[in-house]
Parts: sequence; C-alpha cells; structure tokens
Amino acid sequence: MDERRRPESSFRARRRASIYLLPNLFTTASAVLGLLRHRDGDEPRVRERGDGDLRRHRLDGLDGRVARLTHTQSEFGARYDSMSDMVSFGVAPAVTMYEWG
Repeated sequence: MDERRRPESSFRARRRASIYLLPNLFTTASAVLGLLRHRDGDEPRVRERGDGDLRRHRLDGLDGRVARLTHTQSEFGARYDSMSDMVSFGVAPAVTMYEWG
C-alpha cells in the first residue's frame, strides 16, 4: 500500500494562512490608532487621546499574546510590531508635543 500524503484541502490551507494574519491585524489596528493620533495632533481633546493610548497599549499587548497562542510567530511579525510601536509610541507623541509647544 502506497503511503503518500494527501494534498491539503484548500480550506485547510486558507485557514492556516488566515491564522498567520490574526496577530498582524492587531498590530495594524495599533498602528492605525497611532496614525489617527498623529492626524489629530492639533486638536485639544485630551480625554480622547488618553482613551486612544489605552486602546493602543491593549492592542500592542494582544498581538504578541495571539501570536504565541496560535504559534504564528515570525520574523516579519516581530519587525512589523516594532515599526507599529515606533509610529504609535514614538512619532505620534513627538508630534503632539511639537504641536502643543
């Protein structure tokens, strides 16, 4: 009896690929919130900015946890998370301080 491996169904292949996207979606949401803060840098809405900061911190923590839980850690994900953190926690606060000063 020939024991060849059955080709993976397209559903399973798509499912596995979509699991790899899950942590990156959290990272993308964090980066988008950082860019929105950058866009609203000249608006004096302190409470909304604080709420946005809390959301970004939560999303930043979730993307790593989701990647570890789903075993989808990758070099791209680590670099993408670093870029998102630079925008959210580096560029956006710097622009806010510049506009405020």
